[in-house]
This record gives sequence, C-alpha cells and structure tokens, in this order.
Amino acid sequence: MPSVPNPLVLPTVPLPLLTVDIVRMMNLSELGDAAAFLRRNTADPLLQPPVFDGKKRCWVHDWKNAYVEAEVKESDADGKVIVETSDGESLRIKEDKLQWMNPVELEMVEDLSMLLHLNEASVLHTLKRRYDQWMIYTYSGIFCVAMNPYKWLPVYQKEVMAAYQRKRRSEAPPHIFAVADSALQDMLRSGENQSILFTGESGAGKTVNTKLTIQYFATMAAISETQKKLGKLIRMHFGTRGTVSSADIQIYYLEKSRVVYQQPGERNYHIFYQILSGKQELRDMLLVSTNLSNFHICSCGEVAVESLEDTEGFLATEKAIHILGFLPEEKFECYKIIGAIMHIGNLKFRQNSREEQLEVDGTENADKAASLMGIHSSELVKGLIYPRIKVKNEYVTRCQNVQQVTYAVGALSKSIYERMFKWLVARMNQLLDAKLPSHFFIAILDITGFEILDYNSLEQLCINLTNEKLQQFFNQYMFILEQEEYKKEGLEWIAIDYGLDFQACIDLIEKPMGILSILEEECMFSKATDKTFEIKLFDNHFGKSPYFQKPTSAEEKYEVHFEVAHYAGVVPYNISGWLEKNKDNLNEAVVALLQKSSNKVLASLFTNNFLSGSGVLDPFLVLQQLRSNGVLEGIRVCCEGFPGRMLYDDFKQRYCILNPRKFSKSEFVSSRKAAEEILGFLTIDHSQYQCGVTKVFLKLRILDQLEERRDEKISKVFTLFQARARGKLMRITFQKILEERDALVLIQENIRAFMAVKNWPWMRLFFKIKPLAKSVGGGEERAGLKEEFAQLHKALENLESQREELKTKQVSLVQEKNDLLVKLQAVQEGEHPNRLDPKNPVYAEETSPSVIVNGFSERLQASHIQKIRPHSENLVGSHARSVTVHLALVNSH
Repeated sequence: MPSVPNPLVLPTVPLPLLTVDIVRMMNLSELGDAAAFLRRNTADPLLQPPVFDGKKRCWVHDWKNAYVEAEVKESDADGKVIVETSDGESLRIKEDKLQWMNPVELEMVEDLSMLLHLNEASVLHTLKRRYDQWMIYTYSGIFCVAMNPYKWLPVYQKEVMAAYQRKRRSEAPPHIFAVADSALQDMLRSGENQSILFTGESGAGKTVNTKLTIQYFATMAAISETQKKLGKLIRMHFGTRGTVSSADIQIYYLEKSRVVYQQPGERNYHIFYQILSGKQELRDMLLVSTNLSNFHICSCGEVAVESLEDTEGFLATEKAIHILGFLPEEKFECYKIIGAIMHIGNLKFRQNSREEQLEVDGTENADKAASLMGIHSSELVKGLIYPRIKVKNEYVTRCQNVQQVTYAVGALSKSIYERMFKWLVARMNQLLDAKLPSHFFIAILDITGFEILDYNSLEQLCINLTNEKLQQFFNQYMFILEQEEYKKEGLEWIAIDYGLDFQACIDLIEKPMGILSILEEECMFSKATDKTFEIKLFDNHFGKSPYFQKPTSAEEKYEVHFEVAHYAGVVPYNISGWLEKNKDNLNEAVVALLQKSSNKVLASLFTNNFLSGSGVLDPFLVLQQLRSNGVLEGIRVCCEGFPGRMLYDDFKQRYCILNPRKFSKSEFVSSRKAAEEILGFLTIDHSQYQCGVTKVFLKLRILDQLEERRDEKISKVFTLFQARARGKLMRITFQKILEERDALVLIQENIRAFMAVKNWPWMRLFFKIKPLAKSVGGGEERAGLKEEFAQLHKALENLESQREELKTKQVSLVQEKNDLLVKLQAVQEGEHPNRLDPKNPVYAEETSPSVIVNGFSERLQASHIQKIRPHSENLVGSHARSVTVHLALVNSH
C-alpha cells in the first residue's frame, strides 16, 4: 500500500502571502501536460462548490475507512449528538468526538495550514482527494508532504523544472522543485548553507525525491525506481551566483547483509541481476550464466521487480559509468569483483568423515572466484578453512566447523561489497569535484525509512534507531526550541506540550548498558550465545523501561524475542545471529591474500519493502505516519506560532525601502523602532507579529508578504532609475544628432551655394584672374629688394671709407712703433744701472720685445673696435647679409 513520507524540513522556506488578492499565480500553460497533476483549474464552472452547512457537516470514526462523513441531526442535553453517516447509519456519540468538516472549496487546498478546521480527518480527506487527482505534493505549513503514486507522473519534465525557477512558493503549485528552489534562493539571499531533509517509512519515495532535487540543481540525473537500503548525505556546492561548482556524497549506512541474505519480498542489489541480464561477452568474462537459480545470493529472495527492467538498468549503469569518467579497466575490475562475490556465495563445505576435517564441496566455484579475484584457489580455500590467528606473539592455525566457515564466507562477501561500494563513492567524489570555487552548499539527506517487517533483525534495529534520532531532532527543533526562542525573546506565548519526546527510547538502544552496549559486551566473550544475550537484555531492561517489552502475540510468523515501542509503532525483534553479525570478523589470512591480488581495485580495497500498488491509499497507514511524524502538530505550530523571524538590524536594512522617507541618513533611528514603524506603516495587524528582545517574529505568510512588497518597491525604483538613465542617454544621443544635423545643413548650404555660382560668368572670370593676383604682388617685392640693395650698397661705401682711414692710421702707428723701438734701444744703453741691469729680472721682463709688441697691439685693436662697433650694430639690425659683408671687411684687416 502506498505511504506518505514525512515532511521535508527546510531551514528557511518562503511562506505563502497573507492576502490572496496580491498573489501572482503561475500561468498553468507554463506547466504543459503536468498542469492537471499539480493544480486544479478553479475557472472550470463544473467545479463550483455546492451549498455547505458548516454547523452540521462533520467527520466521525469508522473502523473501515478511519473516518466517514456525517451530518448532525439533533443534540441531547447530556452532550451527545445523533449523526447520520454517508452510509445511512445513525450514530449517537459525544459531541467532543466529532471532527468538523471544512468547506468544500478547501478540500483540495494546496496548503494544509489554510484549513479552517485543522483535524486528523480533514487532513486525511484533503490528502486523499488530492491523491485521487494524482496531486501527490501538498504543503503543510513550512513543510511539504509527498504521496508515493507508485507510477511515473509527467510532472518532472524540463519545462516543469524551468517553470519553477525563481518562483515564489505562493505562485506555483506544491512540488519538490519548489522546495529545492526555495533552498537555493534562501542560500543566495542569506549567504548561509541550507539543508533538505527527507524522512518517512521505507518505500515512501525518499530516494526518488532526492534524485529529483539533485536533478533540479544540476539539471541532470538518472531517475530510476530503485529502492535501496542506503543512507547518504549529498551536498551540492554552489558559487556566489548560484551555479553548481561540485558535489560530493557521504555514506552513513549500507545494508551489506543483503548481499548474503534478503528479507521475504526483497531481492539482492540490482547490479547482480543487471550483470546476468547484460552482454554475453561480459557474462563469459565473469564465468556466469543467465540462470538466477545457479547463484545462491541472487535466488534466496525476490528475483524480479515488476517496475524494473534489468537489461535497461544495465545499460543505464554503463552510461552512468561512462559519464562519470571511470577508466575501462576500473569498470571491468569492478565487474569481476561482483562476479567473484556471486561465485563465493555458491561455496559449500562438508565434514571429511575419515579425517574429521572440513573440505570444500567441489572446487569449481572456488576456482572461478579465485580466477576473477586474481589469487590462487588453493590459498583461498585454505585461508577459509584453516584461518591463522595471532596468540600472543605467534600465529596458530585454528580448525573451524561448517557453520563457522559459512559465517566467514558471508563476512568476506559483505566486506568486499561494502569496500567496493565505498571505493566507488570515493571515486565519484573525485570525478564530481570540478575544482571550482565553492561558497555555499545545500545538503540533501536521504536515509532508509522506518521498517516494521515480519522478521526484524539487527539491521532493522539500526535503521529504526536512525529514524528515531532523526525524528527526535525534528521534534526538538520544531516544537521545543521554537517555543524556547519565543520565551527568550519575550513573546506572548503559552507553552504547549505535544508529548513527542522520544529520548527515552533512544537511550534504551544506545545509552551505556543499552541494547547495543550489551551486544558489544557479549561479543567480547567467546562463550556468549544468543540466549545469554537475550537473558542479559531482560535483566537490564524488562520492567525498567516502558519501551522494552515482552512479545505480546504468539501468532507471529517468526520467533520474537523482545519488542521495542518506537515512535512509529511497536516492532518485534528476533536476535538470532546478532552476535555473529556484530562481530563480522574477517579472516586475516584471506585479507593478506586479497592484498596481493592482481585485480588492482580489489587489492586497493584491503590496503592498510513491501509490495505496493499504484493509485491505492491506505488511510490507516497514512494516518499513522501523519501522527508519528508530527505533521498536524507542525502545522499547528506554524499557524499559531511565529515561524518567520529576523534580527532587528537585518529587518531594518532589508525592509526600510518600504518607507524610505521615514529613515533619513541624517537622523538615527534604532533598529527595533524602525521595525515597528515599518510594520505599522504597512498596516499589518499587530496580532500577526510580535517584537522580541533582539528579533521581530512574524506569523505564517507575513514574511512572504513583506518580500512581495519589497520586490514591487525595488521593481518600481529600478524602473524609475532605468527610465531616468535611458532618458539621459537619449537626450545625449538626440543632442549629438542635432549637432550632426546642423553640420550637415551648413555643408549642404555651402555646396548648394557653390553649385549655384559655379557657372556664373563673373565667377568664371574670378577663377581666371585669381592666379594673376600673385604676379601683381611680385612688383612690390622687387621694389623692396631694390631699396634694401641701395641701403646695403651705401653701407658698403661707408665701410670702404673707414678702411681707408684705418690704413692711414696704421701707417702712423707703425711709425710710432719704430720711434719707440729707437727709444728703447737708447734706454738700454744709458739707464739706471740697477734697473737697467740685464741680470735684474724686472729689467728683463719689462724690456722683453714680446711685452712691448703685445702692449702696442692691444692698444691698436681696442681703438679699432671702438670705431667700427656702431656700424656693425646698425648692419645686423637691417639684414643678415650686411653682417656677413661687415665681418668680411673686418677679417680683411
């Protein structure tokens, strides 16, 4: 029967708007064929609601359908009413047992928090009505409930994914894509990492929705209807602009026991069946056939799933390996490991009657397994039958019985598969790391759902403990911490105890001397058995913890040793084989042998559900999950509490744009006062928000209303800014066009004027005489040159006369020189004895001929220069050629 996963928990989710009239609804044409599966067309006149009497219509308990419609006929004085059910049955029940019905127009509501009467029957009815129309997604406050349709619906195409991008939650119908987009937009807006949590029972569709979320983020994913007992955390890393930069996967739980044993109705991991349905050359390489009955680990459970085609699954696996970039040799070595596990599962051992020792029952399977693993067959068999154990400082060989060897073979198969699986995940993380900058991530948690099977063993206890702790975290975060923050911030709030504390059950399992602690303790004793383990459990917990109980029913299909009251129900457990499962010891001799394997991948590994049907809804199963997962309580907290909250500083900074005139930069306004003034300016009812010590708390949908108004305001501001900018640019462009136009007009006017006078006779005459104007001007230039020549000629004559005068003076100076020489000679002959003494240095210096001649020459030159200087200055001012002549005349002297 179909089940419903628990709500998807988001740290921050945009909430629907408070008033419907301002909601921008998505155009259903954007969704294409998926529109009919996501939102009802309210414009259809056939869907108009009938007349409804809210004071009479109600729900009453029913043993068959959980709840049935009824109408109140009359009331008694003792507080009881008589109702008539839709089946025509008349009942007399207490009035407080009635659950009032919502108006018909709300029975297909997209958000359960908008129900007028919030009760179990109304929530169940709404989910059923939507499920009947294949509308599998429904909001419940800030969460989302997904109903598993058990068939593929056309609501995941690329056009649907594109339609949900950057859409507000109030605009688009409920969808897993809306949840993913909300997380992405919140990450970009707040700059904080986000988480998406999928919870629910096994088979509720958590893994499929996880893949759809990854597909939305990465726009690529291989969707397949495979149900795995695997717990994993997928982190999608993003850059500052919201683009995917890389991804990684963390594995928390792998049900490795399924490799050797499967529950009724389950089968082994899909890869075994895909290989047997794959290519013939691959089967020949792995030494396997298509007959499933030839392999024990593939035929002890369900061998086929109706919704799966193993051949197509093998092709999808091959394609995924190729896309991820695995090397061909890595792929084939992994295939060989899978084939070896299938052959190891066929190993059988028997007691040798003569020597009372074990021996392998046929060597064919051992030879095939050893060949695929790249080791020797004889060493593999010897290591399994005669393992070497270390005692103090030496190794000894231990003999084992058939049961012990069988456990050892199973432990080896599980260990090889688990290590190979983790190796594949590690290689995928390497290949998915694009080495791009990562600033944020969105974490997507997908774990195995709660399990209550006919036979519940250690694996089911671990799975249920994980779900118990996850549900406890959800309740603590949603119900307890939420109310504590209200109290801390001083909000007017009456504390509500929802009775959803499961810590005592968690302590029963994992606290010191709990179930797992006692199991670990028993595994340390060599003589411990399942019976001693059971006795110790009852000695420590029976009668001391209300969650640990004796088996209550003797009609169980399998033996039950004890029961645990989990949040989802009482689960009977069988402890057979728990000690061996918990030990899961590996044979050291076989491990050492595998470390030397020629299969490089294998060597590196050891180096230092239930049947379901489409379109069928079990109301009791759905109701039980709604109760156990706290969906109704979560909706009540969302409706009655204040899920939206922001620090005053953040609120002022983000929403002050809604009233900018109130907050000028020159005037300081405290953040709290600013928040109160903004909310008062927007005329929001005071009951819809409260102001705490450091934060403002908002009712459901108010935060989204503020975001809507802020977006509208920003849109107006940017529109005005763009209009101003475009106006300025257009004015500049227009002014340039005007200037170009004026220039063109002026050029055109001149060209037209020229073309008009070009052939005018007077203009042609002007063109002809224009060159002669230059020759007329040449006569004036020649007259100037003649005048200059006359001046130069006159200057030359003056210089000639001066030269003659200088020549005459030179003659007189020469005569004077000769007279001086005569006088000098006379002085030399008759002067003062001391002064005229030739030995006197003064006499020798003064009477030196060179001194006398030089003195005369200096006086002559100074006289000459003083006379010709005025003439040379006049000549330099008049023309450069006169200077040349003057210098030439001087040099001639």
